[in-house]
Amino acid sequence: MIRETLESELLDAVTGHDVEGVRQCLQQGADPDATAPPGDGYDQSVPQPDTPLKAVVFCMSDAFLDEQGLADFKLITGLLLAHGADPEPALAMARQRYGKFDKKAPRNTFMEILYMIVAAASRGD
Repeated sequence: MIRETLESELLDAVTGHDVEGVRQCLQQGADPDATAPPGDGYDQSVPQPDTPLKAVVFCMSDAFLDEQGLADFKLITGLLLAHGADPEPALAMARQRYGKFDKKAPRNTFMEILYMIVAAASRGD
């Protein structure tokens, strides 16, 4: 469950693609797998962006996100995984939102983020 301060700051930093804010929260001991309480009106049978890594997967498809924003999310993904974030829930959300991953798809920052999560899940990180 999200603590009122540090974990909520981490989730805010993730959704704001604030790399330095994410780094600071993790260095201060924020749980990279902290779970936000269910929101009102959400269909709980569908994966929700309730952990920092799932928030990355959710936010990275924002139509207004530029290449720098995606690059920030790539760095954030690396930070979260390096601090022990469980990739499985984020992978489930990615599959639900974006479908199967085509290993022949052109490489771009969006796909690199997804492949980081896939690789971490396959290693059991």
